[in-house]
Amino acid sequence: MRTLVKSLTSLTLMGVIIVLSMSKSSQTSALASEYQVEDKSDLMNIFRRHASLEAKDVPKLKLKLLQDVLGALEKAIRFFVQDYADINVDGLFGIRLAQGSIESVLEECSNGQLVCPNDLVRALEKFTTTIKITGKKTEPYLEAEDPDYFHNFYSVISEGYVLDYRPEILGTARSVPDSDLKYDETLGDVCFNLLIGTGKVNERPAPKCTITRECWDFMSLPNLKAYFITHQLLYYIFIDKYGCVEEARLFDSDNNPSVIRHREREKCRSILGEVREEYNGGHVDMLRQDLFLEQVVLCGMLGFEDFFADEYITMILSWQYQPGCFSMTPHLIEMNLGPPRYRTGVTKLMAMLRKESYDIQNSPVGTGRKLMREVLMEDNCLSHKTGLGIGTLGAFLRYLMELIYSTSPHQPLRVNPI
Repeated sequence: MRTLVKSLTSLTLMGVIIVLSMSKSSQTSALASEYQVEDKSDLMNIFRRHASLEAKDVPKLKLKLLQDVLGALEKAIRFFVQDYADINVDGLFGIRLAQGSIESVLEECSNGQLVCPNDLVRALEKFTTTIKITGKKTEPYLEAEDPDYFHNFYSVISEGYVLDYRPEILGTARSVPDSDLKYDETLGDVCFNLLIGTGKVNERPAPKCTITRECWDFMSLPNLKAYFITHQLLYYIFIDKYGCVEEARLFDSDNNPSVIRHREREKCRSILGEVREEYNGGHVDMLRQDLFLEQVVLCGMLGFEDFFADEYITMILSWQYQPGCFSMTPHLIEMNLGPPRYRTGVTKLMAMLRKESYDIQNSPVGTGRKLMREVLMEDNCLSHKTGLGIGTLGAFLRYLMELIYSTSPHQPLRVNPI
């Protein structure tokens, strides 16, 4: 938990925020004029021209899902262009996950692993270009809002987040009993910072890939659910992403070179059990949708294709609001975030500081994450949920492109539970 003293240092940057807020509309207009990606009808034409050639053996439902995912992704990116100043760090991370998925698809189109229509490639290239340009424009706002948090996690949000996609079917899910343990965000941030090289041990900067016994034990606690287990999974993703597997093996009793993939698999097997409980005949409770998105995008991006069931994709597409974002009803927003009194600029920052001061003084150590880092954007859109939504759409895109345009048979691995 960030301290009140540290938060108050953001006040010195108010002048910056005022200047940025004044120039936001003109910057957005300029960027929107640069952003000439085909609209949804144009994207549909791509498939009408190419479906019979590149995807003649693919079920029509998969093609329809890819069409819908592309349309939703394009719409979400347009929303990001129009309201980039209100996104938070967690929301931008989700968008960078989508960028990484699109870049991975483009790389496979380029090297021949996928046979991709040229006009579809051009559309995806415009997606990534727009995310890159707009992502850079968000950085002054994020830095002004919380300089320490921004710099500590800059390497995570500064570019597309590319993960190694290894197709696998879990099949059997694991049921986890309810637990009273809540995710300790303070300790979690310490552990993530140590991995990516922005943390400290005994007040001294620690090298990248530092794993402490406290962090390893915390991230290895069994039988957990919700945001606790998704953050444990994200920790293992970071270990793999930042080349820290050898350091992690030192904490494994078998010194198994596949220790991280094994742990990712077991965490996602438990998460799959939750997902199946949350999914209720085409419906997930609105207050659980943010969690559902986080579960699907993290396990899905690792290649666990149980999270890409047709009914999950269809349902999540239905959650997108007209502006292109993801949100919830105004009543639920007010219940969880308070009245929408502010949007941008100094009043927004002051409200954030007052709320954070209250949270610090009134929350016990180990408070749950829930909507702790959610931020209200324009049109009652939610930053964290929108970022996760865009990241999930990117994961759907990669899965469907692999399925439809791959030059080799799609044969996901199947590993029986231990």
